[in-house]
Amino acid sequence: MRKNKVKKILEIVKNNYNKIASEFAVDRNKKLWPEVIKQVNKVEDNARVLDLGCGSGRLLEELNTETAYLGIDNSEELLKIAKENYKDRKNSKFIVQDAINLDKIKNKPFNYIFSIAMLHHIPSKKLRHESLISATKFLQKEGEFFITVWNMWAWKKFRWQIIKSYFNFFNSLDSRDLLFYWQGKNKSLRYYHAFSQRGFKKEIKKAGLKIISSQKGHGSLYILAKKV
Repeated sequence: MRKNKVKKILEIVKNNYNKIASEFAVDRNKKLWPEVIKQVNKVEDNARVLDLGCGSGRLLEELNTETAYLGIDNSEELLKIAKENYKDRKNSKFIVQDAINLDKIKNKPFNYIFSIAMLHHIPSKKLRHESLISATKFLQKEGEFFITVWNMWAWKKFRWQIIKSYFNFFNSLDSRDLLFYWQGKNKSLRYYHAFSQRGFKKEIKKAGLKIISSQKGHGSLYILAKKV
């Protein structure tokens, strides 16, 4: 994918979430998926947690109040909501930060890193690789990295779009890159990369991570990984 196209898509993603922040936060007030809750429940009370693409911060609903938490997101509007919702959580902090380059993070290594439905918003294998490498630097030696992406192949409404995306070279996108509007209302354009389970695993391994487990469920793909 060309650099100018990558830059444009990054702007689309950020603008989209800023524009739909209030609606998105309400829509995400629902309980987290069981697969995510199961991983969150493993977090010790005194652990350090990094939440990549934290959105409105709903991961905190499942974490103990004693857990040291850092949430990052590039949407200022979503973080305003997160800071208001969790203003009483003394051990929690939110930073406006792009997940591709975590240069604002000065913390010690984290015991757990979560990337919930975020990686598929990063255009190009190159930037996704850089994002995973950047995050892994902050993972403690025995720490766990839990990553989820949408399994768009499992949703009938996306299958034809994915098939058409194999001809994306005509519009400078990569195969399985999708652009569509939020809730089909022509309100705000969104970008997704439609991962296959095989492709998802390949990108995780290429970033120097060892896959501990992987699974499908609730329209998503899940990978639990550690440093090699």
